[in-house]
Amino acid sequence: MSETDRLPATPTVSFCVPTYNRARYLRSLLTILGNGLAQFRFTYEIVVTDNASTDDTPAVLAEFAARLPLRTLRHPTNLGVYPNLLSSYTHARGVYLVYVADDDMILPLALEAVITAMEQYPSIGVVYAPWLLHDLVADTSLGAFYHQTDDVLVPQRDHAALLDHILAAKAFPEIGVLRASVWRECAPRTYTTAYWAFTHAAEYLRAADVLFAATPYYVSISRYFADDTRAQIGAQEAEVAWDTYRGGLESILARAKVADARRHGFLRRIDDMIGERLAVAVRLRSLRNADSVECYLLALRATALGAAALLPLPLISLAVRAMLWFLVNDAELNRGRPRVLCVGAFPAGYVEFLQQIGGGRVTFDGSATDLAGAHDCVMFFRAPPVIDDAVRRSLGEANVALVLEPDLLARFPA
Repeated sequence: MSETDRLPATPTVSFCVPTYNRARYLRSLLTILGNGLAQFRFTYEIVVTDNASTDDTPAVLAEFAARLPLRTLRHPTNLGVYPNLLSSYTHARGVYLVYVADDDMILPLALEAVITAMEQYPSIGVVYAPWLLHDLVADTSLGAFYHQTDDVLVPQRDHAALLDHILAAKAFPEIGVLRASVWRECAPRTYTTAYWAFTHAAEYLRAADVLFAATPYYVSISRYFADDTRAQIGAQEAEVAWDTYRGGLESILARAKVADARRHGFLRRIDDMIGERLAVAVRLRSLRNADSVECYLLALRATALGAAALLPLPLISLAVRAMLWFLVNDAELNRGRPRVLCVGAFPAGYVEFLQQIGGGRVTFDGSATDLAGAHDCVMFFRAPPVIDDAVRRSLGEANVALVLEPDLLARFPA
């Protein structure tokens, strides 16, 4: 740890930047912060906690040490994403703690307004705000992650009001300005059974008022460079976190201690929000051609919760995709059968999807002229084929599995 005279003993704001193997992004962020904060009204420090990076991160930090009020901590081993974030908060000296991902941006003027409000109202322990989404390569705004038209103040210990606002606005309290004293008093942790942003907000509410501001001060970058290939934690979580979302919401409901009639109403609204998140998970998975059987099963859950209209495709289309995925990828069906032969006429959508997921393993035979010569393959028919018993026996002996679309689709009712 090195400190210079540029570092105030107690800065007003600590920008907390956990990082791991993002030297290219970190250099850009520190450049942008240095320029954007040149006229910032409050004293500040930039706290970077390096999660044992193996790239040029140490060199980037050394490069900026002489230019910025920079404090750094390098972990000898990788602690994981959230422990690294918590370490940056613990290590910070500011009155207010502001998380900044190493590949995102802040809006300094909007942030100043947040800090000014917290200075005027010391009962507020944290200010959450929606964040903007931006494609930096195309210089295109993608809107806000969630929306609210007015500032909403949740009074201390009113967990029912907290849950009501989260469900009404579909708010995700991930981006916020923390009063360091409240952070130290609550010191929340992250667990696998309940979504950390919901449980942390509930913890802070135990100690102080919580404000949900309508005006964003934070920008999440979807594409930073033209060759951007980074993984984004939020998008990854959205594909798998529906049950931890539920766990976080239910933990707030338990703290609220409401009467049964109101509790049942909250549970119905929680179901609605989880149904929406399941539909989002299906959409994200479908975009990258993930396991279509799992997508279908998630779509069934979303449908059960009343969110069928939010699915990226009708349930029958997801069922067809699941059927084709099973045809190409099921371990037992394809064991010892390296080819999938589709016999007969198939819709263009079938052909395109099978080529995407099966590559060179899938071939098409519209005429079905030489079935008897097939061997070691899965043979897929849209309609029952006319095959005499002798040919059927020879195909069985040649390790050919005959699969009919109606039989296979029955596995995936819609």
